[in-house]
Amino acid sequence: MKSEEQQILLRCRELTSLLEASEPPAWQAWDHRDWEVEYEHGPRYLAGKWFGPQDERMRMRYRRAVDSLERAGLVTTHREWGGKLTHLALTAAGVDAAELLAAEGVTDG
Repeated sequence: MKSEEQQILLRCRELTSLLEASEPPAWQAWDHRDWEVEYEHGPRYLAGKWFGPQDERMRMRYRRAVDSLERAGLVTTHREWGGKLTHLALTAAGVDAAELLAAEGVTDG
């Protein structure tokens, strides 16, 4: 598995854990809808926000890694309004792979 693929799995695992622990109160309707979308489809994916500023070459490496992980059945992608990739979610196999990487001490940075 390539370094970028490992980083994506670990970062998605981390953001999913944070998301599950941070449900806003129901009375905050403006925050709750965004949270529900992320909870259902996975964390919002933007390579620059997940991995910091990067040049176009690195952004495309991460994008190809997402495609590779999706083909391998480790992540599912969501495209809000049918356009560009907006969210990534780990599948059951992806969760297992991310847990294994974390247990081996691989880091996402």
